[in-house]
Amino acid sequence: MATTTLPKKLVLLAVLSLTGSVYAVLVRYSKVTAKLTYVSSTVVAMQELLKMVVTIFVLLVESGGPTSTINVLNHHVIRAPLDTSKLAIPSCLYAVQNNMFFLSLSNMDAPTQQVLLQLKIPFTAMLCVILLGRSLSMQQWLSVLLMFFGTGLIEYYSTTNTMFGHKDKRAVQTGSNENFFLGLFAVVLGSLCSAIAGVYFEKIIKSNETSLWVRNFQMYIWSVPMSFIGAFMNDSHKIQ
Repeated sequence: MATTTLPKKLVLLAVLSLTGSVYAVLVRYSKVTAKLTYVSSTVVAMQELLKMVVTIFVLLVESGGPTSTINVLNHHVIRAPLDTSKLAIPSCLYAVQNNMFFLSLSNMDAPTQQVLLQLKIPFTAMLCVILLGRSLSMQQWLSVLLMFFGTGLIEYYSTTNTMFGHKDKRAVQTGSNENFFLGLFAVVLGSLCSAIAGVYFEKIIKSNETSLWVRNFQMYIWSVPMSFIGAFMNDSHKIQ
C-alpha cells in the first residue's frame, strides 16, 4: 500500500478543515439566520444517497466498467452477507453523528460547535487503545491534547471568518429558542459516535485487502435505507 507524503497529508488536513468550517457555517446560517425551512433528517438521507452514487461512480472507474463493477459487488456484497453486515455498525453510528451535527448547530453557534467537535480526537485516541490494542506513550498523549486544542483554535478562527471575510454576528448569535445543553449533548454524542465508527471502520479496512470503495458501498447499503427510514419515522409530518 502506497504511503502518503507529509505535504499531501498537510494539504488534505487543510482541505478537510476548510470544508468542515464552510459546511458548519452554511448549515448554521441556513438554520438560524436565513431561516430556511428544510428538514434536517432529509438532508442527512440525501447526503448518504449522494455518497453512494459517488462511490458507485468511483467503482465503475476503478473496476473498468459496469460488468466488472457488478462482478466485484456480487463477490464482496451479495456472496458475503456476513462481511457486509459488519458495516451496519459504523453506518448506524455515522447516521446518528450526522443527525447530531444538525441538532447541535440548531442549539449553539458554529464556532463553539466546531471547537467541541474536536473532542473526537481524544475519543479516537482512547478507542484506538481499547479496540485496536495500540499503546500510546506519554509524548503521544500530549500530542493528542495539543492537536485537540490546536485544531479547535484553527476551526474556531476559520469558522468565524469563512465565507464572510469577517465575523458574521448574525450567524453566531444565540437564538431565543435554543438549548445550549441540548446542543452540548448532541455534539459530545456525535463526536463519540464519529470516533467509534472511525476506529471500527479502520479495523475492518485493515482486516483484509478489500477495496476502500467496496467497503464504502457496503456501508451505504445500510446507511441509505436507515437514513430515509429515520427521516420518515421522525419527520413524516414535515415532509411533503
